[in-house]
Amino acid sequence: MKVLVANLANGELSGGYQKYLKKIIPLLCVNGNVNHVDVFVPPQTTNPRKHGENCWISWPEKDHEIGFPWLKTRIKEIAPDVVFIPTARWLECGQIPVVTMIRNMEPLIVPFGGNPWKEVVKNIGRAYVAKRACKKATRVIAVSKHVKDFLHNQWNIESSKIGTVYHGAEAPNTLETLSIPDCLQNQKSDQYVFTSGSIRLARGLEDIIHALGILRGMGLFYKLVIAGGVDPGMDKYRRSLEKTAMKLGVETQIIWAGRLTEYEMAWCYQNSSAFVMTSRAEACPNIVLEAMAHGCVCVSTETLPMPEFFNDSAIYYPPKNAKALAKMIETVLELDDNQRNAMSEKAKKRAAEFSWGVCAEKTVGELAKAVESRQSGEL
Repeated sequence: MKVLVANLANGELSGGYQKYLKKIIPLLCVNGNVNHVDVFVPPQTTNPRKHGENCWISWPEKDHEIGFPWLKTRIKEIAPDVVFIPTARWLECGQIPVVTMIRNMEPLIVPFGGNPWKEVVKNIGRAYVAKRACKKATRVIAVSKHVKDFLHNQWNIESSKIGTVYHGAEAPNTLETLSIPDCLQNQKSDQYVFTSGSIRLARGLEDIIHALGILRGMGLFYKLVIAGGVDPGMDKYRRSLEKTAMKLGVETQIIWAGRLTEYEMAWCYQNSSAFVMTSRAEACPNIVLEAMAHGCVCVSTETLPMPEFFNDSAIYYPPKNAKALAKMIETVLELDDNQRNAMSEKAKKRAAEFSWGVCAEKTVGELAKAVESRQSGEL
């Protein structure tokens, strides 16, 4: 099977998305049912990779502005058996079957969510584009059951057209490759709670800041490390979080770590007293998989799909309920060594159920089903 992967986007691919490609593309290339893979990326993509004979090819700078004519010509010349578009965009490929993937649920579930109006407009546009892609595609890959249920129940996509394929969990870094973030050099012996992800309203970080204030009122002065950069247009949200922290008197307990390298992230996972997930909208939360793989003791919102991934390896609180979150944090930080080790091992065991090898195998399976649809005349 000849596969062409078209990563349609108007600008540079996000770091998390590039990580997905760097994991999945080499595995597609060595799959026994795949004899060739071509990968196309936006020209802004940094450090295009080469995997054996497989190259990441960029289309011309303005091609996306005029409907990708150059890319369409290349697809016609290559004549792949299937086109895989993991970015939930649509591209007309004639008789060639197309498989798309949904991996961002925020525009679909909380397009407004208190966002600035420009972000609201973008989210509405993203949802429209994703829905159109799903309706037109031969098959759709959902990265969780939560996503599949939404596509079927809300968008009326035929269940038989949707395949669920989880991402894999990152193997934890070795102790030799860990790196202490500069902002934690003088804090490394302190007990701290860790959370991570792009700073935007859908992350629900106000939950944990309010919980920190409640714990302070109980005489518990835990540190909070927040990793992640501020997304464009979210500066006002970041400032509102800082104002809330000052109002609650916990601003000195919060360390804004910014964007960290994977080695710094690994250090934070492995040295945190607890990892907290407050997000309001996720598809397949890679941060959750990473936290479990590193054996974090986890507290999470009940918001779907978090229980689908954590299962019983986390304790849960209702979203927007800072009092309940504070109680959960207090509970996990008071665990004795045996209880903590048991939760850590349970998290690692759960993470081991999410394999990049399985992800690649099931992705190939979905691509093959799309090819079979064309051959059977179902297109």
